[in-house]
Amino acid sequence: MKKSVLEPFWRPVWNAVDKARVRKARQEAKAGAVVHVELVRGEIWAQVRASGPRRSCQVALPLLAHYEEHIEAVAKWLAMRPDWMAAHFAGEWDPEYVAFLKSNRLDVLPDDSVVDKLRWGAKCTCDDSDPLCVHVLTALLHLIWEADEHPLRVFRFVGLDEELLLDAAHGWTARWVRSTKADSRGAGATDPTTDPIEQVTDAVSAWNVAIWLKGAGTNPVGRLVPHFRTGDRME
Repeated sequence: MKKSVLEPFWRPVWNAVDKARVRKARQEAKAGAVVHVELVRGEIWAQVRASGPRRSCQVALPLLAHYEEHIEAVAKWLAMRPDWMAAHFAGEWDPEYVAFLKSNRLDVLPDDSVVDKLRWGAKCTCDDSDPLCVHVLTALLHLIWEADEHPLRVFRFVGLDEELLLDAAHGWTARWVRSTKADSRGAGATDPTTDPIEQVTDAVSAWNVAIWLKGAGTNPVGRLVPHFRTGDRME
């Protein structure tokens, strides 16, 4: 397994529990103990195979934040950067994507309050009295490793399903391209010889991020809207 991008951000959790418990969870996660994950009613639910008389445990993890109402805003951020979506499908974390998440303090990356959030909000059907049981840690590691392999899955931690997010990003790009083409036809500027892929790329690149941030930027965490440089790059 290649080095995890996300595990270091969760170090407060690993430091808060017994190292033997973390090792056991790591072994279970590597062995494929998590057999199902889904977003349900503002939580992440997972089914985790268990040893002993219980064949499996049901785990519920609290979200780090709730972005469900802001899926269109997040989709716009991604549409600004088709290279990030390409990196997602390639299973790679673009360094600028990581910098974007960190610099805008997006809650997909935990802060020091994450241990308290898990202790208060995590649930498991096992008999362990500690909310940070092996099954909870196993489910958490599984989610982290899946996001390592598919970067947009990091938005699960704030309640956004990967497929719905991608659909919204593609839909927003398609609407923008159609409106751009319509404007071009109205101005008599359509070039029928231009490659369709180039038209899409040019249309996305033409989006004026500064105007969007000034007039309609959405701030899902109550702190910052995402910052880009001119030409769809970050500040």
